[in-house]
Amino acid sequence: MDLLTLSRVLYPYDRYKAFDIDTICTFVEKYYPMDFSDQEKNINLAFHLRHLLFDARQSSTLKNLSTIQELCSCLAMTKQTKKYFLIDKLFRLITTLQVSTLYNHN
Repeated sequence: MDLLTLSRVLYPYDRYKAFDIDTICTFVEKYYPMDFSDQEKNINLAFHLRHLLFDARQSSTLKNLSTIQELCSCLAMTKQTKKYFLIDKLFRLITTLQVSTLYNHN
């Protein structure tokens, strides 16, 4: 259930209205403690998320997205995955977790 909540707060629809930085950081701390350093979890991830929100609300390419896949594709196409490498890493971990969770339940 938490995975669905995490996915929901990462959706960029409605100008990133559901994007909840505190919830995202809490989930990262809970589910990915070994995948991010303490500095990445406690400082850098929130910084990246705040800057992504600012950029997304200003950028015509990021502004009108509605799915995580669209956001990931847009970040990759515009080469912003380097700028937002922690967010890119989080998206990769989330999608991997969803696949491995489905695989383990079958």
